Parts: sequence; C-alpha cells; structure tokens
Amino acid sequence: MPKHPIDTDALIREAYGVVAQPEKLFDLHVRLERAQDRSQAAIDKLAPHLEQIGEMFDTIHLGADADFSGLGLLPAGSQPVSSNAMRLLTLDSDMRVIDCRANEWPTGRLVAGQYVPDWLFGDHSAALSKVRQAMRTGEPEEVFYFRLYSGADDPRGFMAQAELSKTDKSALLTFSRVRLEWSENDGVQFAELMGLTGAEQQLTKFIVEGRSISEFASARGRTVGTARNQMKAVLRKLGIGSQSELVSLYAGFAGSLALRGVAAPQDDPVALGQELSLDSGPPLRFERYGKAGGKPVLMLHGAIEGPFFTPNLQHRAQSAGLEIFVPWMPFYSDRDRPSDPRKRVEWFVDRLDQFCEKLRIERCALLACSFSSAYGFAALKRWPDRFCGLAVCGFTPPFGKLEELGELNALWRAPLVLGRSAPGVVELLVRSIVRLAMRGEAYRYFDKLLKDSPVDRMTLRQPDIAAVVRKAFQNRPDKAGRAMAHAMQIQVLDWDEWIDDLKRPVRIIIGEHDVVHKPNVQKAVCKRCKFEDVGPLKDVGVFPCSNSLKGFLQRSGASMMSEPFCCIG
Repeated sequence: MPKHPIDTDALIREAYGVVAQPEKLFDLHVRLERAQDRSQAAIDKLAPHLEQIGEMFDTIHLGADADFSGLGLLPAGSQPVSSNAMRLLTLDSDMRVIDCRANEWPTGRLVAGQYVPDWLFGDHSAALSKVRQAMRTGEPEEVFYFRLYSGADDPRGFMAQAELSKTDKSALLTFSRVRLEWSENDGVQFAELMGLTGAEQQLTKFIVEGRSISEFASARGRTVGTARNQMKAVLRKLGIGSQSELVSLYAGFAGSLALRGVAAPQDDPVALGQELSLDSGPPLRFERYGKAGGKPVLMLHGAIEGPFFTPNLQHRAQSAGLEIFVPWMPFYSDRDRPSDPRKRVEWFVDRLDQFCEKLRIERCALLACSFSSAYGFAALKRWPDRFCGLAVCGFTPPFGKLEELGELNALWRAPLVLGRSAPGVVELLVRSIVRLAMRGEAYRYFDKLLKDSPVDRMTLRQPDIAAVVRKAFQNRPDKAGRAMAHAMQIQVLDWDEWIDDLKRPVRIIIGEHDVVHKPNVQKAVCKRCKFEDVGPLKDVGVFPCSNSLKGFLQRSGASMMSEPFCCIG
C-alpha cells in the first residue's frame, strides 16, 4: 500500500472541472497516469465518472445547436508567431544588431553590437529608409517584408519577415526567414487577376523564389536592361514600388486562396469531394489530388487535417507525377460502421479492394498518416496483390512494438495508457480539443504536445495549414469527435498481426522534429520489424501530417512512392 494514499475524490472533482475549463485535462492526464501506476483501483473508481462527464460535455458544449463557425487552432485574427528557433536577426532603432544567428551569414560578418553593414539590404538606400520608417511609424506587432543578403558576394539574397515591437524607449525589428514557395496553380490565378503576361508571370515566379532579375534575364536569353524594364512594368500594373512588396502581395494572395477553401456550407458534410457507391455499406466519399492519369497512390489521411491538401501540397503531388486518391477515413466520417475499433479497421479495409476496382486502379502504393497507420498495415496485409508497398508518415506504432513506453511524449502517452482500462479518458480528450478549437484555442493542447518542436508549432500557425485544419473541422460529420477517439483507442490495441509477416515492403518516413514518437523510437521499431526507415528528414515534424508528406515529396521524390514498390512482386 502506498505511503501517501491517493485522494481519488480530489481527482474526480478535478475531472468534473474539465467541463468548465477543458485545458486543465492535459495536465490531469499525466497525474492520472501516475495514480494508475500506484493504484489501478483509483482509476477504476474514476471510470464511470468519465462517462458522465462526457455526457455533460456534449450537452453543454457540443449539442445540436453548438456554433462551429469559429473553429480554429488560433484566436481569430492572430498573426503567425515567430519561434525563437526561426529568428535570424534583431535590430534596434539605431540600426544596431541586438541579436543574430551567426551561421546565417556565411559570406559576411554580422555580430551583436555592430551597426548594419551596407550589404545586409543589398546596398539599397531605399530598403534602409523603409526599415527606419517602420521603426518610427509602424504599429507594434505589425509585419513587414524585406530582402536580406548573407554577405557582399551574395547576388540573390532571401526574403525575410520582420515583426515590430515597441517600448516607451525603443523599437525592435525581429527578422525571420520567409518560407514562401511558388505554386503554379496560385501563380496562374494571380497573373490572370492582376493582368500579367506569361513573361511577367515567370518574372514574378523568379522573384518569389528568391532569384534575381539577372538570373531571369539569363534564363530567358534577354539583356538585364530588358528584364529590369519588365520588372518596372509589373510593379506599375500592381501599383507597388518594390520587389519586396511584390512578394508580400503574392503571399497575401496565396493565403487568401487557401482561406477561401473553407467556404463549403458547414451544414452540408458532403459538400466536398466525390462519392463512390460500393456493393455493400454506404457510399465511400473521397478526395482526389495531383496529376490526372499520373502514378496512382492511395492515401489514408490523418486526423487533424482530414482528407484535404493545401494548394502547395497539391502542386507538389502534381509536380511529382502522382495522382493521389484520399478516401474519408472512418475516424473522420463516422458513417455506418462497427463501433469496435478493431472491427472498424477490418470493415474499412475490406472495402478498399472494390474502391480501387471501381476507380480502375489495378495496382498502387499505399501512403498512411498518423492515426491511419493501423489501417495502412491492415490494408497491406489484406490485399498484397492490390498494394505494392506502404509508406507511413507520422508513424504511430502499436504499443506492443514499443520496448519502453517511457520514451513516448508524456502528453500523448498518458491518455492512451489510461484508455486501456478507462476508454472515457480518450473520448474526453478529443471532446476537450474540439471545444478548445471552437474558441480558437486548440493551440493550448498542441503547444504543450509540441513544445520541443518549433517546426511543428510554426507549421500550425501558417495560414494555409490553419485554413485546411479549419476546413477539416467544419466538414467533419462527427462534430463531437467520438470517431477520432476510436482512432486513438486503436493505438493501444494489439494489432501486431497486421504488421508481422508482410509480403510487401514498408517504408517509415521519419521527421527530425517528431516529438510524439521520437526518431530513435521509430528507428528501433523499424529495425525489429525489418522496415526501411527514411530520414530523419531535416525541418520536418509530425503535425499536421501534411508537413511530413510535404517533406517526403520534396526530399524523396516520386520514385520512392511508386517505382521501387511497383517493381516488387
């Protein structure tokens, strides 16, 4: 018997308090896991209360009249937050360096305390004047865009976002590198709306990608003077005065296109995608991305972003020559299906062969993300002649394959361990996240879960990612998230039989910043199960899984998804 008896009544009171303050659940989970280690009886006593708390939660927060219009990860109107890990440089109003990352200036010398050198802004007095004006007249938290250079010999430079902060005595500009990428789809719409010619569209692409007017002239076989005149024509058409403003305008346009993707009616869960009628059960809804007629890939999507792609990810799939089919997973749609998690997986997997047959997909690779990991392995085991291999991003291995649970992220591990004996813990977790999302405060959970991954926290704050997550929340038929809770419960089941003795190859795509299942944990599972591990990929995390997929498509190429798999068997 423990020296200090567990105050079960106090834990029960705290659990009921979650109804009013959902964010308190996350730390409570960790304390409950510790209590379970000392006394399973305490958790058994709490279990029936969790069921009752869940019913109260639905009545108060998630009833039929609940307003889901404000769903989001961040408060409405919030600016992307620059992580310390992403910050390059801070200047004061006297143009002195307060702080900098020395390794970002390989061809120049930039140290704290010095005045900014001429080359930092490309020796352009106009840019320096704009910096001074921002310091003098800008509003706190206002965002500006500048092109910075790494040294006197850097002809290209790179775009940076500068956030202004002010006190009574000083002003600071903190610069972060802009990870803006050109999308052909967005670029076409941008050119059409702004009245740009084909050549002007290509010039805009060069500038957005951080290339110079000289490089454009060389690529097009023109003089630098001609290219400069074209640049002036673009700026006149758009009513702006600099290349930096052009990049800012394109970034805002691309962001607005992503945000416009949430415009589907919120009360119509089938307003998106297509439906495919199968011989048994309800129709299977799916999304389709990439190059029409390209190499087919069947993707089993994750939970947070649902079956939706960002415009950038859609472009990557198209450039890779892949046509990606994404059926709505049972933990997303919650349509007629068995309630038992294991049977639900088998029910869904049994339908995939006919799904492929009707879409005339004779043979293809499988791609699974996070919660769909179990579904991917079950599908590969069930249909080895249909699927030539499996790639997994954001791998969530079954507990049976993990040698040491202590290696797992505590915030992730605790509800799953507790969920073995008290399933209501997992359901309450999902309900709490949904409720916080309704207030634009889901970051309270994700910032805790991902506190050691600045890459993921920044990713969740990107407008295109946030738009896709909001779109997924708004179009989920299962608003209360019970289906997602079942998906989490799958992780604690023994589904080793879907992993063992596979006839087709498996590749686990590992992100360097995966803090849920750390790279060393995933590599250990791969070694025991004889899977191929790819990575860890630099600057890739785990949530949302589209981040891992983006890194995979960018760094590994289409051949890893299709050709080696298709050549086997």
